[in-house]
Amino acid sequence: MSLLAGADTLSPGLGRLSALWRWWVDELLGMLPNGLGEWMVAPPPVQLALPGPGGFRLMRLRRHALRPLLRPDPALPLWLVLPPEAMLIKRLPWPLLPPADLRRSLALDLDRQMPVDAAAARFDFAVIAREPEHRRMTLDLAVVPESRLAPLIAQVVEQFGRQPVRVVGGGPNEAPALFVFTPASEPVMGMGGWIPRERRPLLLIGCLLIALLNLALWSTGEEQRLELLDQAVREARSRATSADNLRRQLGERQAFLEGLAGRTHEASLPRTLDELSRLLPDTAWLESVEVRGESVHISGHAASAAALIGPLEASRLFSEAQFRAAVVPDRATGRERFEMTLALRAR
Repeated sequence: MSLLAGADTLSPGLGRLSALWRWWVDELLGMLPNGLGEWMVAPPPVQLALPGPGGFRLMRLRRHALRPLLRPDPALPLWLVLPPEAMLIKRLPWPLLPPADLRRSLALDLDRQMPVDAAAARFDFAVIAREPEHRRMTLDLAVVPESRLAPLIAQVVEQFGRQPVRVVGGGPNEAPALFVFTPASEPVMGMGGWIPRERRPLLLIGCLLIALLNLALWSTGEEQRLELLDQAVREARSRATSADNLRRQLGERQAFLEGLAGRTHEASLPRTLDELSRLLPDTAWLESVEVRGESVHISGHAASAAALIGPLEASRLFSEAQFRAAVVPDRATGRERFEMTLALRAR
């Protein structure tokens, strides 16, 4: 009992793995050219119930070859091939979509495209032409109502004593098993995804090549990302070095300018003193002289502080003579105490 229970527990997982494998194989085959895909996938050996005069006749289908059968083969699945009058076929222009999305879009639009109830009908489609540059395709939509299908299934069961596991139909070109009719509410069953044993190594090789290609693309992408990262690091280092060099140059220039200004002030102080001693009268004397950049601050005593403005502004060295504070009389000396600012003329 425990073994049976374990098998029942594993069966859903195995079913999902089988569905995943079929999806993977369908995706791989969908990337192949049409001719190569048809060569890789061959329909499984089945027996077909083909419509004929007075009932159905049996044919064996194996690798696209039909052979008549005298009696039903219990080892082969039975497929029902519909007569053309049982099907409704319409050629439609449609947007270019993947097969899974295409089937869903057709199922949603089935009521509008065909005069049938989608819940009581089976359908399939065949892509006739693709126009990738215009993002569109042309397809044949085939629909069979359940009301037409039920009597045919009952006739097959009565004639052969078996229920058909597939319902198929030939398209406008009379190709057998062109359409595999599935209810709109169920996933497509397809032709079974049967690949001949001698071609299965090719599928395995294809899987390995795709895996290697993905690995190579991933490795190439990683190398490109690392190269871009290295380049960004180099550029950041270069910008940092340039910023350091610029900061050092600015510091050196600032120090040079400050030194130059100091030397200029030092050099101008003797000349300033000489010019002031030449311009000021004997009745005036200075207490302090200070050179600050482009200006000179002086303070001292004079018989008339206002009389000093004219001679100082007439000088070749000074201009813009003005008092920094109010002139104050000094009773001890009988003179006026003053503070004045002079601007140095540009040389």
